[in-house]
Amino acid sequence: MAKIKGDDITVLTYHDGVWTARAFATTCDLDINVEIIRAGSPANGRYYNKKARRIDWKVNCGHLLSDAGDDFFSDVESGDYIQLMFTTTLPRELAEDLPNYTPDTKFQVYGSALISRYTITGKHRDYVTSSVSFEGSGPLNRNH
Repeated sequence: MAKIKGDDITVLTYHDGVWTARAFATTCDLDINVEIIRAGSPANGRYYNKKARRIDWKVNCGHLLSDAGDDFFSDVESGDYIQLMFTTTLPRELAEDLPNYTPDTKFQVYGSALISRYTITGKHRDYVTSSVSFEGSGPLNRNH
């Protein structure tokens, strides 16, 4: 089993029949949170039992801003759901047509999400970066 490096993770969105790399990750994270409820009865004694209830997921990513149209302004303004994939990718030098290419299948999770935050940061004498946060809506699917 090969280890996956952070350089191999990116976030893709689905538009017009094409998965497009929208965040060539400087950072990427997928956060899955399970709501836990406490259940107890006299039969349990002094201890609570716990049950999983609902699942919530988020994706956060940051990348270098470029003039290649990788901004999220139109997605933020539309308020529409975005088809999102958090995935491993081919090494940059092997990808044929960045940012439009087919991801590899080592690790993939995908679902519908809304953009909850979009930030552009520019520091003096440094590259401009942006970060975007997605709130998942509905199930998070994965390819095995």
